[in-house]
Amino acid sequence: MLKYYLYKIAQTIASALPISVAYCIAVFLSDIKYFVSPRDRKAVHDNLFVILNDHEKAHQIAREVFQNFGKYLTEFFRMEKFTEAFVKQNVVLENRELLEEGLKKGRGVIIMTAHIGNWELGGLALSRFGFPLTAIALPHRERSVNELFNHQRESAGVTVVPVHSAIRRCIRTLKQNGIIALLADRDFSATGIPMDFFNRRTMIPRGPAMFAYRTGATVLPMFLTRNPDGTFRISISEPLDLPDDPQKMDEREFNHHFAKQQVTALEKAIKRNPSQWLVFRKFWIDEECGPERITST
Repeated sequence: MLKYYLYKIAQTIASALPISVAYCIAVFLSDIKYFVSPRDRKAVHDNLFVILNDHEKAHQIAREVFQNFGKYLTEFFRMEKFTEAFVKQNVVLENRELLEEGLKKGRGVIIMTAHIGNWELGGLALSRFGFPLTAIALPHRERSVNELFNHQRESAGVTVVPVHSAIRRCIRTLKQNGIIALLADRDFSATGIPMDFFNRRTMIPRGPAMFAYRTGATVLPMFLTRNPDGTFRISISEPLDLPDDPQKMDEREFNHHFAKQQVTALEKAIKRNPSQWLVFRKFWIDEECGPERITST
C-alpha cells in the first residue's frame, strides 16, 4: 500500500499547485532520480545511443528524458483539471480529417501510438475533441494503484480495457465503428514480431496488426508531444497502407507488411523527439538473454 499512498500524495500536491510550480518540483525530483538510479540512467542512455550514435548527446538527452517523465506524471495526476476548454486552448490537433475519414469507412479506427510525449493526455485530448476511445492498460502489481490509475484515465473519458479481456472487447469496439488506442513500440509479452528497429533487432507488439487483420480497421499513427512553451500537439499521420480485405492475405504476410510500416512510423516519431521517448528499460533484444517479459507495471 506504500506506493499507493505515495501516488495519492503526489496527486494531491500536483493538483493543488499551479502547473508551473508542479512542473518545477517534478523536474527537481526527476533530476534526483536521474543521479541516484544508475540502472535506469544506463538503460535510457543505451537506448538513445542506438538512435543518435553519439555518447555525449545521449547523456545530455537522457537527463531530459527523466525530466519529461516527471512532467508526464504531473499531467497524469492532474487529469481532472484538463477540461475541454483547457484542451482546446493548449492542444493542437493536426490532420483531424484523417480520423474523421477513417470513421466514415465504418470499420473503426486503431490509433497506433508509443511511449512518446504524453500518450495518456493524448487519449484525454481526443475525447475532449469529440473522439472517445478505448485503451488497453497493463495492470499494476498493486490493486489499489491499478484502480487509482484507471480512475484517472476514465475520468478523462477513456474506456480502460484490462489486458486479459482486450481482444474480445477491442474487436467489438472496432466492429461498432469505435476507436481503440494501442502502444506500438514496447512489447511486454515477449511474443511480439521480431523486427529491425533503428537497425537493431527487437520485438514489437503484434496487437495493432492482429486487430487490423481481424477487422479491416483504419490504422493511424498518432503521437501527442509537448512544445517548448508548455502547449501540446497531436500529430496524426496518413493511415497505414493496408488491403481493403486483409483476410485475403496470409496472416503472416500481412503481419510482416504491417510491421514494416509500424517500425517506420515509430522511428520517425522517435527521431523527431528523442527526449520525449519515455522508455526506462533496455529496448533492444539481448542476444544472450532474449527478450524481457513484463506482465505488470
